[in-house]
This record gives sequence, structure tokens and C-alpha cells, in this order.
Amino acid sequence: MEKTNFTFVKAFRCLFLPLMVLMSFNTISAQISCNDNVQISVPAAPADGQCNVTISADMVSEADAGDFVQIFNGPFLLAEGAPAILSGADYDFNTNYTVRVYEGATATGNFCWGSISIEDKAAPIITCTDIAIDCTAAVPAVGASVVAEDNCAGAEISIVDQSTNDDDNCTTGTVITRQYIAVDAVGNVSAPCTQTITITRVTTVDFPEDIAWSCDQYASNNNITAATAIAPQCNAVVLGDDSDAIDGALDGTEMGAGCLANTGSGVPSVAQGQYCNFAVSSSDEFLELCGNDTSDNLFKIVRTWTVLD
Repeated sequence: MEKTNFTFVKAFRCLFLPLMVLMSFNTISAQISCNDNVQISVPAAPADGQCNVTISADMVSEADAGDFVQIFNGPFLLAEGAPAILSGADYDFNTNYTVRVYEGATATGNFCWGSISIEDKAAPIITCTDIAIDCTAAVPAVGASVVAEDNCAGAEISIVDQSTNDDDNCTTGTVITRQYIAVDAVGNVSAPCTQTITITRVTTVDFPEDIAWSCDQYASNNNITAATAIAPQCNAVVLGDDSDAIDGALDGTEMGAGCLANTGSGVPSVAQGQYCNFAVSSSDEFLELCGNDTSDNLFKIVRTWTVLD
């Protein structure tokens, strides 16, 4: 006898329902804190004398919590922004200023208070430019071609040393060496700079040309043969064998008033100056000239010039 067992399977339809979870958040204002007595140094650059300071929130607030900055002197607002730029004209060194730092990008919302003082610790920058002149030029004044720049205005230039070396005057010339420093308004001192002033020799000498005078001119003004400069009143100088100039000079048409009374026969033109150091001397040899009329008393002076450097 057999027995048969049957297993029945029921089909179930499953229904899946979405689960929605509602979550809510409360926005809580950040907690920020500010520091007191923060010392801020004026940046060394740019050295434009403006003394401006850029103050950002992270200089004053903890953990970079803030953004917008306001700076006060008592009740007066000096500057604000993100960051705030404080003009050098609006503050004094070593004075406490109140700073308000906001958590956002504007002057709204949560904020904290702090205080700052501003100092200048950057030394001026001084630049010396070398100078080259010849011995006829005036020696440049102290401070010439020296420039001082500072982040804040008021740097003053001072000379701290000067020396003169003329050991090689015949080759390289005279060299003046000057050393300078710059000191700003709060006492910061620059690194020194050195300037050299090279004074070169001028070796050109312009000797006087030959000149002819008449016996009548000499009779009334015997100074005309002296070893002295030709007077500026003399509009034309009688040179060499220029017969036209000689004739004009003899009849007075090319001479200004007062020429004969004030002139000599010329001197060498040499460089004049503190470091030129030329010495000029002369010696004369008198030669009588023969002529048909001995009463003319003609003579020639052979003048020898010596110029020593």
C-alpha cells in the first residue's frame, strides 16, 4: 500500500514601501575669539613711504574663525574690510587700537573684540651711486647721488666715513670714498653703502698764440706785453701771421674799449680745480729787431711757458 504526500506552495505578493526619514538641523553661530595686544609690524615692502598696513582676521582671531575686520580708535572707525587696509596717515606707532572681527564677510552676525598696536621694525634701504668727474668740476656735496627708501616716510641719510686717496693721481686720478647709512623716524638703521667719487686729470694745455703790438700801443700801455691773460674787453686777438687781424688791431677797430689798459699777451689755458694741481711759469728773452728806422725801437719777446702737473 502506498501513501503519497503532497506539498503545496502558496505564492505571496510582496509589497515594498519606501521609508522616508525626516532630519532637521539647527544652524548654530560659530564661536570665535579674539586676542588682545597683538603687535603688527609694517611690511618692509613696498618702500613707498606710505606706511600702510593690511590687517586680516587671522592676525587677531583664533583658528581663522573670522573674516571681516573693523579697526577703531576709540569710537571712530579707521578702516574696515576683508582684509582692512589701515593708512599710515591714520595711526600712530605703539598705540592700542580696537579690532572687531566678524564671522562672516560683512559687518553682521557674531563677532569678537581684540586690540592691536602697530610697529615699524623694517630698516630703510639705501642706495649709493658712484660718480666720475674731471678735476675742473666741483666735488659733489655730501649726499649727492645717494637715495634712501623706507616703508614709512622720514628716512634721513647720514655720512659715517670719508677718505681721499690721491696716491695714483697721475694714472687713475683722485678717489674720494664715502660711506653712508639711513635712519628712519623710529631709529631703524640701514645697512651701510659705499660711494666712490673718481676725479680724473685733465692734461690738455692750450698755450697762447703769438701776438703783435704796435710801438704806439706799447708806449701808452706797456702792460700789453705782460705774462697775464688777455682782457675780456679785447674783442679780437692778433694771432700769428693773420695780417688782417694785425692791421685791425693796430688801428683799434677790432678792440673793445679798455682793452689795452687791461690786457696782457695771454697765458696758457689749463684745467682749474681743487684736484687739477697745475703750476704755470714763464721766462722771457728780449730780442731787438733791426729796421730802417732805429727810432722805432722794435723788439720781440720770446716767452717760454712751463706747465707742471
